[in-house]
Amino acid sequence: MGEVVRNQLFVAGYNGNKIADDKGIKDIFKKYGSIKDVAYQG
Repeated sequence: MGEVVRNQLFVAGYNGNKIADDKGIKDIFKKYGSIKDVAYQG
């Protein structure tokens, strides 16, 4: 596991059928605050 970075969120096990790309991740989590960057591996 890598270095812990403040305010970084790791999400695993989410239904991949509902997420097609980085925008899908941003759409889901934008209600919690601004999103600086997404590293999506689908």
